[in-house]
Amino acid sequence: MNRTIKAVTGVIFVFIITFSAISICQNISRSLKADITDQKIYTLSKGTKGILGKLSQPIKIRLYYAKTAAMKASDQIRYFNNYYDFVRTLLEEYVQAGNGMVDLEVIDPRPYSEDEVQALRYGLKRFPITQEESFFFGMAVVTQFGVEKVIPFFSPDRQNFVEYDISYLIDTAITRQKRKIGVLSSLPVMGDDTSDYMVQMMRMQGQEPKGPWGIVQQLEQQFDVKRVNSDVDKIEDVDILLVIHPKALAEKTQFAIDQFVLKGGRTIVCLDPHCLIDQPKRTMFQNQTEQTQRSELNTLLKSWGLEMPAETFAGDRDLALMTSRGGNQLPEKMIGCLGLNNECFNRDIAMT
Repeated sequence: MNRTIKAVTGVIFVFIITFSAISICQNISRSLKADITDQKIYTLSKGTKGILGKLSQPIKIRLYYAKTAAMKASDQIRYFNNYYDFVRTLLEEYVQAGNGMVDLEVIDPRPYSEDEVQALRYGLKRFPITQEESFFFGMAVVTQFGVEKVIPFFSPDRQNFVEYDISYLIDTAITRQKRKIGVLSSLPVMGDDTSDYMVQMMRMQGQEPKGPWGIVQQLEQQFDVKRVNSDVDKIEDVDILLVIHPKALAEKTQFAIDQFVLKGGRTIVCLDPHCLIDQPKRTMFQNQTEQTQRSELNTLLKSWGLEMPAETFAGDRDLALMTSRGGNQLPEKMIGCLGLNNECFNRDIAMT
């Protein structure tokens, strides 16, 4: 009898210890989360923490995932369950790092529900599964001021960049005024500088004014981009100055650039010893030797303690594309035109 009592008591004692240990571990894990994945995919980057750290207003993140519909769908759709778990867990890290400023709401939109109507109003992509069921997987960020930014669909090919996409969305939602970039260039990177009247005249003649280059279009998604003329006395009302292929800048313009830098303005200077797309207009009084496709800013660079070696170019002959300069010329390798392959990009870094 005594042995039986001791055995039962021992089992109860072990059960109590085990239950207590599990409870303690659960409580500790809530406050001390550990990311044991190889690539630390659940650890927020410094950039994300910086964005969350500057939150001055609460934001609501609405994660839409049609989990009920996914369970009724094919294996191809059910694959997204793991992707959804990853996104939800990552967003929970945003909540924890948001110091009470981030509220996460997970929504399973059902057919004909208010949640489904709201998802469609946000512009989330809907994929019909049956006559009634539809699949959603996206999110919306909403601020107190009514700003709404949306990821319409979490595409599988963007899984490695989910944190970047979410943080970019939050940053654009809370940034009430875009930073301004001024572009000064001898090339038509901003497109044709024409008045509305001239645009109408060109279109009447079947011509379309040239728009800004692709790099400018990309910048316009996040910044307020404006043209800076090449004959200015001062540069103001811009946060960043982008100088592209400057040629024969007047002294007053160089002085204006220097003053902008000395006052703490951020400047990016792009120089080219031989710009292929720079085709100066030739007049009857000019010969080939007077034409130049080189840009330089030597005076300013020297005052800034910098140097750009003349007639120097860096490239990769193995990646050079075969191209022709036009006319009857045979194609040749152009080291300035690189054909970048998959090995040239780091797929784990959003910037590349």
